[in-house]
This record gives sequence, C-alpha cells and structure tokens, in this order.
Amino acid sequence: MSDDQAPSIHGKCLCGAVSLHVRHDKPSMSACHCSICRRWNGGPYMTLECHEAPRIEGMEHVRTFASSEWAERGFCAQCGTHLFYRLAKGEFYAVSAGLFAEAATGRSSCRSSWTRSRATISSPMPPEK
Repeated sequence: MSDDQAPSIHGKCLCGAVSLHVRHDKPSMSACHCSICRRWNGGPYMTLECHEAPRIEGMEHVRTFASSEWAERGFCAQCGTHLFYRLAKGEFYAVSAGLFAEAATGRSSCRSSWTRSRATISSPMPPEK
C-alpha cells in the first residue's frame, strides 16, 4: 500500500481542542524508557511512530517545549494532554498512542527503546484482596 493510500487514524486530546490525523497502514507502538520521557509521562512514553507530520486541527491550542537540542514535545495548552515528540530536523514524530482508540485494539506490535534507562521496582506491590 502506498503512502498516498494509507488509511488515516484519528485521535484527540482530553478536552477535544486538538485533533491529530496520522496516515498509517500498520500502526506500531513504541515505548521509550529514557529519563526525559519518564519524567514527562511518569513512566515509559507509549507512541505511534510517524515519518511524516500528522495533520493537526486546533493548532492554536498546541504548545511546544524544546526538551533537548534535537527534539521538542507538544502538548495541548487547554488540558495539558501530551501530543507528540518530534525531531527538530526532518519529519519524524512520535505521537502519543493514548490519543488513538485504534492503539488499544491489540492490532499493534510494540518495541522498546532506551531500556537500559528503564525504571526498576525494588519490591512488587502486593496483590489486591
């Protein structure tokens, strides 16, 4: 399937002020465990990787933060939803997987990055009774 024919998946932030449309024929999830992603998300950053910019509606509500020399992170200024991580050069976007209902259907594979930075839990939580 060519990129021009790839289906589009749609997602939105919590308040609905920002909608994202990503062309993807086989969405695959990624989990980044780097210290910056863990600080931003409270755990691994679950994303759909895109090699072209998503179409964004409500761009006036999107704010960005330069989290490193090579990348920035986007979020909704209204509700704070984390929207994406993007490289400063090129078209690579890692879009928050939780924005998309399709990401939770089990159709996706998942790969992990920066696993040496993964947080460890010294003692597991006891099971609930």
